[in-house]
Amino acid sequence: MIFEDFIKSDLCKIGNDVYICDYRYDDFSKKPRRHIKPTKVKIFDVSDAKKKIYYSSIFFKTENGREIGPYDNTGYRSYAGVAVNVFASKEEANEYYMVKCRQIITAFTNYKELCMKKCDSQIEEIKKEYSTLT
Repeated sequence: MIFEDFIKSDLCKIGNDVYICDYRYDDFSKKPRRHIKPTKVKIFDVSDAKKKIYYSSIFFKTENGREIGPYDNTGYRSYAGVAVNVFASKEEANEYYMVKCRQIITAFTNYKELCMKKCDSQIEEIKKEYSTLT
């Protein structure tokens, strides 16, 4: 469930347990923008947070105490950023996460092919350069 729908649902109550996950890349040559495996969390009011939570009146806390804000760090001024995905059950979260992983594998495969073509092109260009010297 997307966060905007979750926040309006009966599931969004302080103290409830939910599952969250997120897996996104902005640039495949860098680390993921956000990678949260399906994780059971409890919903807390933002006033209970030890760290600053932006753009939300709630945040999530894992069983080991890690605080997770609903939005990633792409937000600025009137744009909150991209929110985590929220689920009522572990099964729903796992299913969504597997779909995201498959999408990322496909995208990485395409990226790899593009990189290989670029490298092959560069190699050929360099070979042409030094072959003109002889």
